[in-house]
Amino acid sequence: MTTAPVVPTGPSPNATGASGTAKTSGLAIASLIVSACTLLVWVVVAVVLGVWGYLVFVSVVNEAPQAAFDSVASAPPALAERTPAASAAAAPAELILDLGGGVTMKMVLIRPGKFMMGSPDSEKGRVVHEGPQHDVIISQPFYMGVTEVTQAQYEAIMGANPSNFKGETNPVEHVSWTDATEFCRRFSERTHRTVRLPTEAEWEYACRAGSKSRFFFGDANGGLGDYAWYDANSIRTAHPVGQ
Repeated sequence: MTTAPVVPTGPSPNATGASGTAKTSGLAIASLIVSACTLLVWVVVAVVLGVWGYLVFVSVVNEAPQAAFDSVASAPPALAERTPAASAAAAPAELILDLGGGVTMKMVLIRPGKFMMGSPDSEKGRVVHEGPQHDVIISQPFYMGVTEVTQAQYEAIMGANPSNFKGETNPVEHVSWTDATEFCRRFSERTHRTVRLPTEAEWEYACRAGSKSRFFFGDANGGLGDYAWYDANSIRTAHPVGQ
């Protein structure tokens, strides 16, 4: 599992299925019976009612994120529960979740913000699906695991370890998307929080950490070995996470 799960900043809704959908009720508009002699009066009334209806609709739309949070069921797993942006200020910067058997997972708070998603056409090594660049707003805070899911964490939830390069602190591998979502579903049940896989936008936003360069630390390949295991320094094997 090469990605970290995500968790909301407040108590998660009681949920066990696919994402719920915020529901808003429409405005019922009473029929107007207009007589010929009072047509002008009713036109004015209709305009007034139309403006009032629009204002109420805007209010409902503005409240939709909160309503969605209140009614949402467990999203396809990543370990991210969401809460209204206003709660981010009061949320702790870190969250430690107990997976059982002495195994824990550390999460960090990712605050709302705006970023440019994707890579510019001029970026070295860019591939076509990394564009076009576009502004993305992350409107709700969430918690994300600080590392890939380890083999110990995966086994604590799933009771099995399918990895080829064995090691408790190595990232779990040889798992499918179905395996990953099932891990998150069981994780949700264990911790009583909504746990799911991060969206592509959430993942890139967290990885960029406010940067606009090719890598979060700059554009050059030279320093990559100080931050990641990759083909030039990994010796074709897995390594403990967080190094």
